[in-house]
Amino acid sequence: TYIDDAVTATLLAAIVPCAEGQIFNVGTGVETTILALAETVQRITGSRSEIQYIDRRDIDNVQRRVMNIEKARQVLRWIPVTHLHTGLTRTNQWLAEH
Repeated sequence: TYIDDAVTATLLAAIVPCAEGQIFNVGTGVETTILALAETVQRITGSRSEIQYIDRRDIDNVQRRVMNIEKARQVLRWIPVTHLHTGLTRTNQWLAEH
């Protein structure tokens, strides 16, 4: 989740009266595999690093994860606007400048 989207959701949770005391998932609502994420980071950064795989650990019992953001959509009227590729590109540019 890109920082601008996370901040917007957090601010809305702070100012929307009916959000008081509630818990919201903040995420893209779009499933992304670790492999797809790694490949996207490689493309954006120009990295030629080899993607390494490790053996599954005891705590890795969830095969798939995707954030359900429906409550944030309904209560906060919030949806993320920054696509994964765009957010990673902006983050990479920021890191290069700082």
